[in-house]
Amino acid sequence: MADKVKQLEARVAQLERALIEVRSLLATKEDKPGIESIFGIFKDSEVFDEVIEEIRKQRAEDREAQGCTTPDPFGTPVRPRKKGRVKKGE
Repeated sequence: MADKVKQLEARVAQLERALIEVRSLLATKEDKPGIESIFGIFKDSEVFDEVIEEIRKQRAEDREAQGCTTPDPFGTPVRPRKKGRVKKGE
C-alpha cells in the first residue's frame, strides 16, 4: 500500500509540473479573437507565394481561353458580363 501511495504522489507531482508548464505557455501566447488568429500566418512563406502565383497563372489561362479582355485587380483579364439573364452554369 505504501508503494502505491508513493507512486501516486510521484505521479501527482509530475502532473503538477506539466500543468505549470502548460499554464506558462498559455500565458505567453498572444490572444487574438476569431479569424484574426490566422492573419499573417503565411507572411514570409515562399511556398504560399508560389501557390498564389500558380493560381494567378491558371486564372489568366482560363480567362484567355474564354476570350476575356477586362483586367481584374490581380492583372489577369476577366470575362465580360453578358446582358440579360444569366443561366445556371454560365
